[in-house]
Amino acid sequence: MDSAPIQANDIRIELPAFKQLLSLDKEIKQRFPKDYGSGLAELGLILEKPSDWKNGGHWCTPLNTLSFGNTGTDGEHFSFLVLNSKITAQSPVIVTIPDGTDVDMSANVMLAKNFTNFLRLGLHHGFSSLVDLGFTPKAALPLYLSDYSPIKNRDGIFLEEALDDQGYEILDFVGEVLKLQPYMYTVAEFILLQQRYMPLLAMPDDYDDPNVYG
Repeated sequence: MDSAPIQANDIRIELPAFKQLLSLDKEIKQRFPKDYGSGLAELGLILEKPSDWKNGGHWCTPLNTLSFGNTGTDGEHFSFLVLNSKITAQSPVIVTIPDGTDVDMSANVMLAKNFTNFLRLGLHHGFSSLVDLGFTPKAALPLYLSDYSPIKNRDGIFLEEALDDQGYEILDFVGEVLKLQPYMYTVAEFILLQQRYMPLLAMPDDYDDPNVYG
């Protein structure tokens, strides 16, 4: 029998930055009501209040994670890896992709070593596109590498969920308010991220995924 998923009431949450993000979400809804009245949800990040955080609950969801948001598509969700029974600004962030089951896909990908870097990754092309790191890793990873220019290459890039001009305007607004710049990996950093945190995931007993990043 599988171990039980982690429960939110057993976890101490110390993450003021998340409250700031919830407030910013409301501001986006007011400032960009025409096409982005749903706020960050239009950028692929549907937030849950901390009181509603729970394990994502899919066949491939690590048992020691709590989901704080989702893309709104096919069960894709973003979660904190819970270490030492608490969630802080330093908690790693993972994306879980229930449909990422083919040999060249991965159902779980470590996105960032902390919450700030997760937000900075989303500033490139929104949050839905981060799912491509599991669906189409060879095509998606170069978009987040240090030798990639997000401004220069916005036209003609390979993205599952491309944004329009106002979408990028909102991303710029988010970065300005939060005082963040887009985060860029090196290949070595990204691989190290997988190697460091993937072994810490507590998976259901019947979980079988190739983890294309090794």
